[in-house]
Amino acid sequence: MKKLSLAAASVLAMPATFFFWASAPVLNESDYAYVMTHKTSNSSPAEAVSDAEAYSILTYNAGYASGLENNTGVEPDVQQRKANLEAIENLVAWLKPDVLALQEIDVGSARSYYTDQVDVLGRAGGFDQSAVAVNWDRRYVPFPYWPYSAQFGRVLSGQSISSRRPIEAHERIVLERPASNPAYYDAFYLDRLLQHSVTSLGGQRIHILNVHLEAYDEATRRQQARTVRSVYELLREDAPVLLVGDFNSTPPAATDQHGFAGYEDDFRSDDTIEHLLEAPGLQMAHTPETEALGFTYPSDVPVMKLDYVFYDSDSIDPVRARVVHEAGTASDHLPVWFEFRLK
Repeated sequence: MKKLSLAAASVLAMPATFFFWASAPVLNESDYAYVMTHKTSNSSPAEAVSDAEAYSILTYNAGYASGLENNTGVEPDVQQRKANLEAIENLVAWLKPDVLALQEIDVGSARSYYTDQVDVLGRAGGFDQSAVAVNWDRRYVPFPYWPYSAQFGRVLSGQSISSRRPIEAHERIVLERPASNPAYYDAFYLDRLLQHSVTSLGGQRIHILNVHLEAYDEATRRQQARTVRSVYELLREDAPVLLVGDFNSTPPAATDQHGFAGYEDDFRSDDTIEHLLEAPGLQMAHTPETEALGFTYPSDVPVMKLDYVFYDSDSIDPVRARVVHEAGTASDHLPVWFEFRLK
């Protein structure tokens, strides 16, 4: 066999070189979980909008403030992205939740023009601290599939928990990945996380669990739900627990489990939420019947509920809950608001 010329060898090496460059993380894994303190103009934490004895949490899949264009091939428009983020800022500043849990939030990505969205929203809401759990750290992401130009650019994003009181503990738990993922696909896949933070409300410690479960593989999502339930059951022995986030599953009581116009989602065999509700004390924060089971996706014409607040009923009393529409289509999801009292 003839030896390859230097030029030919270089050409053959290019795909492998690009693959390893594109899939290599920029940060060390030890930097994937951190707590930031926000510099705000508030001399003291803002008052919650609920009554003095109640506390509040807002959970929001912010979709990187990309609106209905999230996960599509539409080129990001700087003015639209700024307008979307401003709409979320205004919402957080108006509602003033005691705790804010975010999924799909950028802390340094080209698609959001390297804006640290956690810090922006943390300052807007007058929060003391935010815990960040990174789940995507790549120089290149081969998604959306078209146009190719949208695939280039640094992506640094994840989930966050913001609190009006200092965050006492924080951990990032990586959930199971689909076993069927081919190696090249898995190299660019985002980590599905269970983010756990401990803060205090009214002088009482409380555990906040913020999740974003698998969207495309039902068996993996079921495994992840079992992991989440195990963590919840362990933590509830220590202090009250709130479990929130994007579960990518419909509730057992949903009238429609498939056949959504424009969507291929089929939840007829998905028992993710049902399994979670079998955990001791765990209850779903129910929204008013008039809100059609609290549909949260898509944000323009919601047809399914994917976003939830769950609470430990042995240590937490619900006050009220609702799906929040005031930010419109700043994300492709709608947030969920929950007011509660600690027993």
